[in-house]
Formats: sequence, structure tokens, C-alpha cells
Amino acid sequence: ALDVKLKTIDLTKLTLAEKVEYDKALGSVFDTLARRDASAELWEQSNLVDVVDNLSFTPQVQTIRSKADIDTLIAKYKEIPRYLQQRTDNLVAGLAKGLVASKPIVEASLANLKDYYGVVADNPFAALVFEDSVSQTDQDAWQPLVNTIVETVVVPACLAFALALQI
Repeated sequence: ALDVKLKTIDLTKLTLAEKVEYDKALGSVFDTLARRDASAELWEQSNLVDVVDNLSFTPQVQTIRSKADIDTLIAKYKEIPRYLQQRTDNLVAGLAKGLVASKPIVEASLANLKDYYGVVADNPFAALVFEDSVSQTDQDAWQPLVNTIVETVVVPACLAFALALQI
């Protein structure tokens, strides 16, 4: 019902503050419609218009205590391409329904994907948090395992997702 009412508003007659409120209301409608139709199996619910993602929190929320933690993290990272493909599918479905994120959000997301997640150096997925009890020897052995997955799986997946967003 709100979607129908919003479409009747003459945007040329709105003040700047009213336009901001209109955009917020429209975003809320899009988000509600998108979450009804979209899904992703991994991490958080995906919607049809949101290119911003909690995926980047994955490395920061897990403290590494053992080799098993490294193995679990690597297994999650190996799922990133599948997850991002689900996100892409949701975004394409949203586009077909006219549900799209605003241009500034997409542009900012593209910049993050390319400049932050799409490079190996200083990639947040390789920034591990080790428990104080983990020896430097173990840290030195485990970090390259994660770096390899970041370089061969995570970075290419993020760049492919960025390419899909540009369409």
C-alpha cells in the first residue's frame, strides 16, 4: 500500500527534507519487498537491492585459537563465491522487478569491492585475530594458509561480484 501511495507523489513539489524522507520511505518499501523474495544460505539474509554486506565481518568476529579454527575459517572462505553468486542472482531478480539500490550505494560498494576486498594486500579477510595463547610459530604457519585462500578464492570472487554489479 505504501508503494502505491509513494508513486502518486509529485517529487518536483517536495522540499529537500521531504525528498530525503521520501527516499527513506521508498528504501523501506524496496527492502521489505526484496527480503520477501530473496534468500541466501550463508551468513545473513540477502535481499534484492542491498549491495552492502556483512560478509566482511567474517574474519573480525572469529578469534583464532586452534588449527581447527583456521580450517573452519578456510571452509567459510571457500563458500564466498557461491554466496556472492546468490547475492548476484538476488540483485538481478530485484532489477527485473525494478528494485534497485541507489546509485551512490552501488558506486560505494563497487569501490569497496575493487579497492578493499579485490586486492590481496591488506585484505580484511587475511587480517586474523589470534588468541594470545596461540604461539608465534602457529601464527606464522597458519597465516599463509589463509592468505592463499584469500588470493585464490576470496579476491577473485569479490572482483567477479563487482563486475556483476556494473551491469
